[in-house]
Amino acid sequence: MRDLAHLTEASPVVYRYQGVFSTRDQKKYFQFPFEVKEGATKIYVHLQYNKEPKNILYLQLYDYRRFRGIGKYTANIKKNEIEIFITPTCASPGALFGNIPKGRWIAEIDSVEVFAICKYHLSIEIYYDNNTVSRFAIKKPTQKKHIVSNEKRWYRGDLHIHSQESDGKEPVKEIIKAARENQLDFIAITDHNTISSWQYFKRHKDILLIPGVEVTTPRGHANALGIDDWIDWRIGYRNRTIFDIIKDTRSKGGIFCINHPRILNHNGQVSWNYQGIDYHQVDAIEIWNAPWLLKNTRSNEMARSLWNDLLNQGYRLTAVAGSDLHSFDLYAKRLGSLLNYIYCENLSQEALLQGIKSGKVFMTAGPMVDFNAIYKGKTYMIGEEIVPSENQVVEFHIGVTNTEEELELRIIQDGYILKKYSCPPKEKLNLYFEKVVHDTGWYRIELHHKITDDEEDSLVAITNPIYIVLSSQ
Repeated sequence: MRDLAHLTEASPVVYRYQGVFSTRDQKKYFQFPFEVKEGATKIYVHLQYNKEPKNILYLQLYDYRRFRGIGKYTANIKKNEIEIFITPTCASPGALFGNIPKGRWIAEIDSVEVFAICKYHLSIEIYYDNNTVSRFAIKKPTQKKHIVSNEKRWYRGDLHIHSQESDGKEPVKEIIKAARENQLDFIAITDHNTISSWQYFKRHKDILLIPGVEVTTPRGHANALGIDDWIDWRIGYRNRTIFDIIKDTRSKGGIFCINHPRILNHNGQVSWNYQGIDYHQVDAIEIWNAPWLLKNTRSNEMARSLWNDLLNQGYRLTAVAGSDLHSFDLYAKRLGSLLNYIYCENLSQEALLQGIKSGKVFMTAGPMVDFNAIYKGKTYMIGEEIVPSENQVVEFHIGVTNTEEELELRIIQDGYILKKYSCPPKEKLNLYFEKVVHDTGWYRIELHHKITDDEEDSLVAITNPIYIVLSSQ
């Protein structure tokens, strides 16, 4: 945690609450209002509770008009204490520093899991200095109109990263530094239910920083990318639903991406467990998450199967990958080991989001792939749609480079393997095949390890589809 010593400068105004949650209080939001007067310079909120047996509480803070932060567990060994502090110029991880306006504030306890009697103690301390005038506005993202490069090409980066602002270990500045050292063109830092990482964004000449948040709910996680404000993730609060979250993400200029939909949660259920979703309103789906984790092997394969099913139902969700990075020390510094290549008009937030929406994305753990199709002299790339007449010929072209070992190239049609080819190591592969079109469908390519352990995911690279829509003429 950041240094709290300066919070003892003056005697604070203190609010104290205590009580007991039972199992019937699970998955509810309990609000504790307090009044902030003119001249407040610091707010400190502390929650302590009995965690055993496996009780989990979260802590949030709001001023009279907006979200101000999530709490993080202290260094306490028992992990049963959470705290938030805010000043005009600094804040605890997960919280937004800046002006402390007068008015009615709310500390909120989210009773995520309550398996038995859960006693809690909540204290709120407000510090004042009438001789200090606060003029530190809360920082907003400044990347929206920023163009890093005007070149139209494939750009590479990571769309799923966590910092110490939620459950990651690395400071935002160190993540940005590492991304630049790895020559990534863009990254999205997507902390759980908070936008506090944005405060540490700066404009750079060599990397684009995408504001995002991992909306984390009991029945599923999703990245809201390219948004301009916090997304209220509280399912059930004032009858709020996942449909409201999707709508708000898109209204704030962002795209909605389902994360690791088939990872099992602590209850043994798949992590994306919402019914009745209009997938036409969903922009993307993460089908490849941290493949170096053995627990992700089957879940990634199942995520790709889910994506196949959605594509075959006519939903054109763009597939993306994410390292889900939480630490540099864990898993041998994986930043840059799993990348999205996105074809953009330029390197800007607007162009990158449009590239994702249009499906111009391929994912790789190393090799480079090129996949396009030619119909009547026109070339179509990944994500695009061809409208041929029945029995017309479409010609597909494939290129593979940067292979360090022998790989297997798979051409996938509508979720099934159409053809297989061997890719020799350290050689450039170029091939093409023709397909007589009889029906609407889609094609993509995948690269797999030639020989792999059954316990490991064999995927090495994968593209989004090229779509065939049979002409009615």
